Amino acid sequence: MKIGGHVYTGEVQEIKKAETKYQKAKKANKGAAKITARPRDAGNFKITLNIPGNAESVCRLEYEQLLERKLGKYENVLMIDPGQIVDDLKVNVHIKESHPLSGIYVQPLRSITGVLNENQLDLITTIKHDEAEAWISYSPDSSEQRNISEYGVEGQFVVQYDVKDASDIQVSGEYFVQYFSPRDLPVIRKKILFVLDTSGSMAEHRQNIAKLQQLKEAMLTMLDGLREGDWFNILRFSHAVLRFRRAPVRVNPEVIQKAKQFVTEMEADGSTDIHSALMEGIDQLGVGEALNIIFFLSDGIPNVGVTDSKQIRDNVLAAQPRNFSIHALGFGDNADMLFLKKLASENRGVATKIYTDIDAALQMKQFYDSIDAPLLTDVSVKYPETEVLSASLTRSRFPTYQNGSELMIAGKLSQSASGKLEAVVAGTSADGPVSFHLVGETEDNNTVKAHYIERIWAYQSVQDTLKKKDVTEDKEEWNQLQQLALNMSIKYNFVIPGLTAMVVVEADNKEELINDSNSLQDRSYQADASASKNSKLHGRRHSVDSDPHFIVKMMGAEKAICFTIDGSAGDVMQLVSDKQNGIYVNGYIISVPQQKHQKKARTYFGSIAIAVGGYQMQFTPHGIKTNSGMQLRWKKHSGLSLSNLHMTIGYNRNATISIGDGVRFLVLKHRRVKHQASYMGFYILQGQGLSNTTHGVLGQLYHRTVNVNIRSKKNVNVQLGTKALMTTSGRKVKVKARIRRDDHLKKKVPCWEVRNDGKGLLDGVLQDYKRPCLLCFG
Repeated sequence: MKIGGHVYTGEVQEIKKAETKYQKAKKANKGAAKITARPRDAGNFKITLNIPGNAESVCRLEYEQLLERKLGKYENVLMIDPGQIVDDLKVNVHIKESHPLSGIYVQPLRSITGVLNENQLDLITTIKHDEAEAWISYSPDSSEQRNISEYGVEGQFVVQYDVKDASDIQVSGEYFVQYFSPRDLPVIRKKILFVLDTSGSMAEHRQNIAKLQQLKEAMLTMLDGLREGDWFNILRFSHAVLRFRRAPVRVNPEVIQKAKQFVTEMEADGSTDIHSALMEGIDQLGVGEALNIIFFLSDGIPNVGVTDSKQIRDNVLAAQPRNFSIHALGFGDNADMLFLKKLASENRGVATKIYTDIDAALQMKQFYDSIDAPLLTDVSVKYPETEVLSASLTRSRFPTYQNGSELMIAGKLSQSASGKLEAVVAGTSADGPVSFHLVGETEDNNTVKAHYIERIWAYQSVQDTLKKKDVTEDKEEWNQLQQLALNMSIKYNFVIPGLTAMVVVEADNKEELINDSNSLQDRSYQADASASKNSKLHGRRHSVDSDPHFIVKMMGAEKAICFTIDGSAGDVMQLVSDKQNGIYVNGYIISVPQQKHQKKARTYFGSIAIAVGGYQMQFTPHGIKTNSGMQLRWKKHSGLSLSNLHMTIGYNRNATISIGDGVRFLVLKHRRVKHQASYMGFYILQGQGLSNTTHGVLGQLYHRTVNVNIRSKKNVNVQLGTKALMTTSGRKVKVKARIRRDDHLKKKVPCWEVRNDGKGLLDGVLQDYKRPCLLCFG
């Protein structure tokens, strides 16, 4: 949030604390903002602002969203509602996957609530793509915007896509994530019972439409989607239960027409006897080879018959056989969602809330579609105990796998992990028991991917914890789970509906901005948007850390390339020099007292200086300062924002510097107690935006390709010490397989070592990269 030329970043807090902090700032007439996530859509935020009189404020919201595969596609939704005709309106979406893309489609503009307008014209978009990457752009001129409405574009811009054979395991850093979405399996036959609440409250109107009418619309569509070979029946209940048929019947066109007539004639009256309806449903389905499903919908609470919700659940659980699922829908705000969540959880089902909006019928249909085509039942995922910390695993057992969906499991690797992770997925298909074997190998030197995989694990862990909290009967356990989810959400800066919020408050001391924050750094959905269903992101990481040694992942080599600069204390090395874009990075070498066991004193980078145009930033273990006079501290999360430069200090004492659309640096503060050293590390997380003429120790290597040929054919496994010949820029360089410590990943990584200060790998000689002072750029 920018107020009066000063930039303040947000802090994620427990939702009540955030509200208190915002209201306190409002009373003091300070600039402030509060951001909460709406329950219906975690990607839909509500921003509340307080702007002092005669002040201008600019808010920039950056967020991450985990895309889930539903009904055979991933869907990226951008809200566009400027409220006026915009002279230069541009929307850019970039999709990058590690698997080949399978179909990219831009839907006609949806309404703000997500409903597809009947008369909506197809949007005029440009789509460019290769095998695993796509770029979509939408730039309507003023006349095109007026064709949509007098207020211009208003609604949801939706991009849908899928990938081919996306089942895989990604391993990086200390965490892994597995995606499982098998294709070409037969759909399992099902016996489905629709148990529908038609009590008097269903006659209530919302958005000028009766709730019962919306239920009828949804049911008529769902009946059309039933498959031949399946069995079904309909029970409507209020104070009594009425059946379409005495027992489930096979799907055929004639029966479907009669079922539609039954639905059309339903009326809303009477009380709500949930217990009798559920017990009747269980008796009707019974035991059989087909998958038994109850699709249960209610808009209220039981008020006749057995009314104790715990007793109802106990009776249902005692009566139903094993191959049974109850999926529960709570229609509107008066439904007892806590009861429905527990009912579904105990009976291998899912509970969801149907919001009383104009699209309620669509919500019901979409939920039904998500459970309509089971391909597997009793799915379990197992990993070797020596490779994975079992307590860290997110959910790994699933009652069913539905066609077009995706199962996601994440966890933490054990200390003894070998670098190769194997998973066995077992389940039962329409043809009997089946198993799938997947293998993933560790991707070294990919800090960006490791960052995202850890965040996916954390987010999934929070969601699993909240689900456990919703169904527990133990108050003490409820409090523990609530606190666990809260602590993890605050640590990873997750804004969770009903749990956390982000708050930004104008500081009293504007000379030093110290607002707590670790704003989500790597996805911007303002003018440009990135979309990825997971952590499959572009990244060739280039880094420099202690000694100072360099670790570079270059095109053409499976292992990283590493080399050491044998500099002296006081030397300044030019790490990046991009004259075309005005981007420069220098590093100042320091030494620490020599230890008895050492042949010479160790050297490190004590300071890193970055220049972007005329703006300069200097990073030291003590803090960050700029040539504009701003000073920032590592202990406080803060940041700054200029036209094409954004910096955020994260909770792990790291600073992420984003320059334009294609350059992102990471500066880390390290402390090596054993060597009595505080020093800096520098990493190039993203460098596509660097020009091809970029130079410097690291900069020259980003766009360069190498070829490594192992000298001895016998060394096919590349043992430690294996010699090879590397070719780059027409030069041949002798290299040797080594192990080097990566201070960011906090582990040792394999690499091809270049000796003698990178001779042959780097252009020229070492002296060419020395600068007279830390702030001497160009």
